[in-house]
Parts: sequence; structure tokens; C-alpha cells
Amino acid sequence: FWLHAVSAPLIVGGVFTLLGAGLGDVSETSVIVLLLVYVLLTATAIFLDRRALIVSSLAYMIVFVSQIFLEYGAMENGWALGCFSIAVGMLTLSVFWHPVRVRMLRRLPTRARQLVPA
Repeated sequence: FWLHAVSAPLIVGGVFTLLGAGLGDVSETSVIVLLLVYVLLTATAIFLDRRALIVSSLAYMIVFVSQIFLEYGAMENGWALGCFSIAVGMLTLSVFWHPVRVRMLRRLPTRARQLVPA
């Protein structure tokens, strides 16, 4: 547990820093790339049954989603809308964690399914 808790912020921080998250670049390309990376990290966390990757990426995603709202519309409420949208997504995933994980693991080939925790 502690190894995951310590290494997840290092992995996520390195990935998002490498991609330039939080540097004020809210172009269409950066939006797509960072959201795809977040989805990939979330899928990896679900496959490995480790929520530390998702929790570590929350701060980056809140800042990034807030920048999107500020850039493309809701000027004064960007931070609140960013926090709210990420919180709703996290709460939904938390409630449905096990059913989502079971469905995702069923789609894996048998060999790959044997490599991830049960």
C-alpha cells in the first residue's frame, strides 16, 4: 500500500509535467491529450485495483478542467465548476468501482486477466 501511495504522485506528476499540464496551454490538442492521459491512468488504476493513481491526478485535473472552463466560457465560476465536475466523476466511479472493474476485467484476454490482482 505505501509503495503505491508514494509512487503514484511521482508517476502522475512526471507524466502531467512532461505533457505541460497547468502551464496555461488550453488548446484543443492539449485538452484532448491530457484527457486521454487521465482516462488511461484511470483505466490502469481500475485494472490494477489501485485508486492512488486517480487520487494523485485529481489536483492536476481540477486545475486543468478549471482552465478549460475559464478559457471557454464560465469565467467567474471556472474553479467551482472544475471542482464540481471532477468530484461528480470521482463519486460516480467510487460508487461503481467494483462493477466497472469486473466488466473491464471480463474484456481482457485470459492471460492478461491472470496478471492483474483479483
